[in-house]
This record gives sequence, C-alpha cells and structure tokens, in this order.
Amino acid sequence: NTGMSLTRIVNQGSAQYESAYTPQSTNGWWNDAYADILADIQFLEPLAEEGDLQRHLGIAKTIKAMVLFNLVDVYGDVPFSEALDPAQFNPKVDAGKSIYDAAFAALNEAAGHFTAASSGSPNDYFYANNYTKWVRLINTLKLRYFLNLRLTEESTANAGIDALVAENNMLKVGDDFVSDLVLLLLTLIQDMVTS
Repeated sequence: NTGMSLTRIVNQGSAQYESAYTPQSTNGWWNDAYADILADIQFLEPLAEEGDLQRHLGIAKTIKAMVLFNLVDVYGDVPFSEALDPAQFNPKVDAGKSIYDAAFAALNEAAGHFTAASSGSPNDYFYANNYTKWVRLINTLKLRYFLNLRLTEESTANAGIDALVAENNMLKVGDDFVSDLVLLLLTLIQDMVTS
C-alpha cells in the first residue's frame, strides 16, 4: 500500500528512510522498550496484583500496549513471548499480528482496572488520577489497532472503528499524552514499595 508506506516514511522523524531506520538510530528506542519500559512493567505487575493496586495495573498495561504497538509499527515481527525471559538469550521473534492482539487484550484489561475498586492511587504524572482520560487514551489506542487491522481484516476493523466513533470517548483537546514513560514507571514502582 503506497499510502501507508508514504505515511510511515513522512512520520519516521527523518526525511531519509535510511537515516531513520539504521541500527544506530533505533538502538536507544529498542533498549528503552525492552530493557526499561517492558522490564519495569513486568516487575510492577505482580506487585500491583498482590497489593490490589488496580490503577497501577491500568496505567502499566496501557503503556505496555502502546510500546508493543510502536515496536510492531517500526520493526514488524519482534521478540515478545520470550523477550523478557532471562533464560532466553536469543528470544524467538513473534508475528506482529499476535503482538498487536496481545496489546489489544492488554488495553481491554487496563480499562477494567480503571473501573475496579483499588487499594491505592498512583502518582499519575500524565492525567493526575483522572481515569476518564485514561479510558479515552485506551479507546484512542484501540482506534490505532483497528486502523492498522483494516489493512488485513477490513470488516472486523470497520466494526471496531464504528463502535469507537459511536461511543465518542477518545482523546479530546487538552488530553495530550506526553511524558517520560520510564520516570512514570519508576514512580509507580516506588509508590507500591512504600505503600
């Protein structure tokens, strides 16, 4: 699809395709995704489950889904199921579709965490504990999922897009989602350890 390729090239952060996707230019993001963000979330999730910290789980799973979407959009098939297993020095590569589906499932779980009763509230530097905005972000990320899915499963994607548009609960003006993910995750972990 020429339009899809052109859109990704225009939004890659460099006018030259080669400059945008060399190992040197993406090593930092790859390391941040696996060694920092996803590893921190893997550490955080059992602690949050044990402490019944539902909001922490909701934030972590939302960020996890966003990182997984980004990995697939940039690299295609990437390690996922074995990626954070220290016994797997060379983790297998998983299909982008299965990773996208896992990210979508994480978004559904995250939405449930934002509505469930919780033992505590995190220091939320994105939305200051406004969980309505978190649910809007989840719905916007679901839209991203369906927009990419429409390239292979058009009818399923159209139904998902239509449902999200009808619900009209996606990010709005002022709901910007910009911050340092690693800092937020470290803060969430610190909150759980001290509570």
